[in-house]
Amino acid sequence: MNRFISFFLITLACIGESEVRAQLTSVAEVLRVKQGDAGRADLPVRLKGVIVGVGPVAQRFVLHDGDGSVVVVAPTPMPDLRMGQSVEVEGKVSSWQANGRSNRMVAATTVTPGAVGPLPVSQAAGLKALNSFAYLDQWVSTDAYVVSWRWTSPLLTMLVVSSEEWSTVTVHARREQIPASLHGAKLRLTGINTGTNGMGESLHLSSVDQMQVLEPGTEDAFGAPLATIREVNKRQVAPARRVRIRGTLITVMESRKFIIQDATDTTAVLLADPRVPGELHGDGFPLPPVQPGDEIEMVGSIVDQPAFASKTYGMLHAFARVVGKGTVPAPEEVSLDTLMAYRNEGHWVTFEAVVHAWMLQSSGMTYAVGDDRTWTTVSVRSPDVKQLPKNLFGARLRFTGLATGLALNFRGAQMLVPDPFFVQVVKPGMESPFDAPEHPIADIAGGNVPKGMPVRAKGVIVGRERNVLYIRGERGAICVTLQQPWPRPGNPPGIAYGDVPVPEVMTGDVVEVSGHAFDSDRYAAFDLANASVRVTGHQEIVEPVETSLARIAGGEHTADLVKVRARLLTLQTASIEGGKWRTTLLLTSDGQRMTAVHQSSVLHPFGTLKEGDDLLLEAVVDHATPDTPRQLWLLSPSGAESLGVSPEIVNQRLWLWGGAGAAGILVLGGWVLMLWRSRRALAAVNAELNAVTNTARASEQRWKLLFEQSPLSVQIFAPDGQTKLFNNAWRGLFRLTDEQGLAFNVLQAPDLIESGAVNHIRKAFDGEVVQVPPVPFPVNTDPPETRWIGGLLYPLKNEAGQITEVVVIHHDITETKRAEQAMLEMNQTLEKRVAERTNELEKVQTELQRALEQERELGELKSRFVTMVSHEFRTPLGIIMSAVELLQHYSDRLPEDEKARQLHEIQSSTKHMGGLMEQVLLLGRAEAGKLTCKPRPLDVTAFAERIIDETQSISNRKCPIALHVGGDLSGASVDEALLRHILSNLVANAVKYSPAGAEVTLRLRREGPEVVFMVIDRGIGIPEKDRARLFEAFHRCSNVGETPGTGLGLVIVKRCVELHGGSIEVRSETGCGTTFIVRLPLFP
Repeated sequence: MNRFISFFLITLACIGESEVRAQLTSVAEVLRVKQGDAGRADLPVRLKGVIVGVGPVAQRFVLHDGDGSVVVVAPTPMPDLRMGQSVEVEGKVSSWQANGRSNRMVAATTVTPGAVGPLPVSQAAGLKALNSFAYLDQWVSTDAYVVSWRWTSPLLTMLVVSSEEWSTVTVHARREQIPASLHGAKLRLTGINTGTNGMGESLHLSSVDQMQVLEPGTEDAFGAPLATIREVNKRQVAPARRVRIRGTLITVMESRKFIIQDATDTTAVLLADPRVPGELHGDGFPLPPVQPGDEIEMVGSIVDQPAFASKTYGMLHAFARVVGKGTVPAPEEVSLDTLMAYRNEGHWVTFEAVVHAWMLQSSGMTYAVGDDRTWTTVSVRSPDVKQLPKNLFGARLRFTGLATGLALNFRGAQMLVPDPFFVQVVKPGMESPFDAPEHPIADIAGGNVPKGMPVRAKGVIVGRERNVLYIRGERGAICVTLQQPWPRPGNPPGIAYGDVPVPEVMTGDVVEVSGHAFDSDRYAAFDLANASVRVTGHQEIVEPVETSLARIAGGEHTADLVKVRARLLTLQTASIEGGKWRTTLLLTSDGQRMTAVHQSSVLHPFGTLKEGDDLLLEAVVDHATPDTPRQLWLLSPSGAESLGVSPEIVNQRLWLWGGAGAAGILVLGGWVLMLWRSRRALAAVNAELNAVTNTARASEQRWKLLFEQSPLSVQIFAPDGQTKLFNNAWRGLFRLTDEQGLAFNVLQAPDLIESGAVNHIRKAFDGEVVQVPPVPFPVNTDPPETRWIGGLLYPLKNEAGQITEVVVIHHDITETKRAEQAMLEMNQTLEKRVAERTNELEKVQTELQRALEQERELGELKSRFVTMVSHEFRTPLGIIMSAVELLQHYSDRLPEDEKARQLHEIQSSTKHMGGLMEQVLLLGRAEAGKLTCKPRPLDVTAFAERIIDETQSISNRKCPIALHVGGDLSGASVDEALLRHILSNLVANAVKYSPAGAEVTLRLRREGPEVVFMVIDRGIGIPEKDRARLFEAFHRCSNVGETPGTGLGLVIVKRCVELHGGSIEVRSETGCGTTFIVRLPLFP
């Protein structure tokens, strides 16, 4: 009983503990609640966190506890809550629906607010992720560029883009809080992911304080930097960042898609969505009326969504304005070969082609077209196509459009035609591909049909491999590759197909085929390509043509089904694409070799075949192409049947064993016979035998001596090519052991087969005397070497004229080759010395030319220096002389303030001339290599402020100078003197060449180990013709007028930048201003 009571008490305690544990105390636990469990009374919630979003929906806020965020529905009345305020919430799990998704939230019964503190760190996410529901209701931040904006109190709504997505962001803001330069600005946006593009917005910010400007934009939508269309097409400009292009409008398709061309390329640009009503707008609307031939400017962004295989447009979310009038440029005449090779990508082009097939849909037409060498697809855009085209098969059309430089491939098209207006019918075609002219199969196989035009033929299918048919006619056969039909995804309404679906066909079907012959190596394996087929009957039995490998190798029976007998030499299997295997059989018959090939998903489809088997093969004969030899194609493994061991192999074995046995029996029988006849004749026989033996031994010994002591390398082969004998000279030449020598078969040596020497050697085994040219042969020496060895081969025949052996006498021409090589190297050395001497003379001439050029430049430099000194020193010297004369002659009559003014003039002019001399001396030190860089820790921000104050003081505050600092620049090490030369010259120049009151901006930001200094003005700009000489001493731009200057400041700046190991870049547009960008590595 006591045990039962104890168990009961423990059970109650566990139940109580489970009830306590059932309470959800973190956002992560709330978000894990299943849909069916949301709203259960036994799932109480108690959360503590910080408010990261209030509104815009009434009675709601977003709570963040460090693990995540969740929407909280507050009780009525909702307390006054603020961003960053700590809060404690009690309630239960609930849910809300969005686009068919159920999302967790908390229905609060009590909300207890606390103190206001800083906002928590947000989770970084890209726009693509924000549009995927992955971060719904979460506290996130993302970086994006502003395309356009509108304000309707109290919300600022912005369209923003990244490199792969676009989105809509809303911000609670008053009108005066909208930044002035918002167009194209790069912002870091921190807020709540409230939905996706399809739901109207992806991100909501409760305050403009959550909107950080990373890169300022412009006040004008068209203030983006100018780029060429080629730079846009090649993606050589930063993605997402706003960029401006200028060119001629070729056409407008579907009202919002512009085709525009400049001197470098052509591209398609998609305009931004039409303006939505609002109280205030920041965009490039309204769109002016445009006509083809107008000179227009477009500003947009590169947004390449990875979800799509093609980069559909050069730019998206674009605005346009007309800047002039022009004419539509003439298209470039091209061929399909160059179009397919992408040599015309991004060009406005035109070409003629013959229609193979077509597809009509609501957005336009897609054509498969070709010429006499190749084919491709062309997309013709038109949203209003209603009438089915007629007589298109085989029609010759002229297409004018945009070559797809951006892989702008609508269904794989190589070219985009913006409108049916740009398609002209040069010659009408037929209603059906089977209306094409009929030709005999023999004419097609012989290439005697018009290339690129549709032709029709009739025959019987003798084989099929996937989309390739082998068709036999009365006097020949052809290989045909079928046209792949257009994809038919459920046959939606509004789509019509101009092609012939591939029917179910089999061997023996009588068919009619219509296709195209091409004059190109690419289609060398096929007699017709892009073909259509229809079945007209069936033939039950298809007999193969019995033939031989020699006749096939001679060019007979191409594309036909054949039966041939041959011996299997080798069988090899290799993996290919698609998880399949390619099996290659090397065959021989009557001295002719050929391969037979089969492809399947089985690793060893010919498992029972063995090398040396006699095979009966049933296969089709493939064309020889530049890449593949003439060969047999086995349509199935059953096409290779083994008839057992080849008779040749059997004979070789019989000769080997039977010959030896017969010889032994004959010898033994002779001895028995002689013993049986007469013992008396034994002595005479023995005497005669001894004499014969002695003679044979002497002859054999003499032969061995001649053979072994011959200085020539001699090798003897059996009729099958196997080595039988060799002499000492052979051993010394090839450095092989006797075992290696006897294992050598001259007819199967890979290096001799590869070099082609085996073709000469075979002639000796056919009875000819053959001289084999020398070939390189690796010799096993230390160190290894290659010797050039040729040979004279001749057959040895018996009395019946049969070849019993083949002898080769080698000749080693290595030393001759080496002498030739030495002579060649000597000639090359002489040529090299002549070339070096010529180069030396050219260098001397170049140096003389350079010296003359330097002397000329020095003369110009002296001239410019004299001009500068006379101009820049004349004015201050005049002021000094004037002041001195006044003080000298009228000092007693001048008031004190006038005397002080004159002395100030003298002092200022003296300082000015001293500054000029200091610049000249500084440049001289830099050119002499006496100017060094000695980095020291420096507060770069404070230093920049001092430079601005000094420049303002010197210029009498002619222009306001703004300083913008991005990032933490503490810890930088720099040579303060050199940095002073850099910034003071650049900022002073910006003020000098800007109109009074125009703002000059100095921006500082850190990029890795570098600090980037940007000096931006809105002054007179730098003419393009002067930019190449901008950093030459004493050179001044052609548009400076009477503005004083020495032409030394930028030279000094460049030298100081280079001493830091940095770089300087100039961007300028005449009349619009100049930006100097200096990058200095100031951090380790």
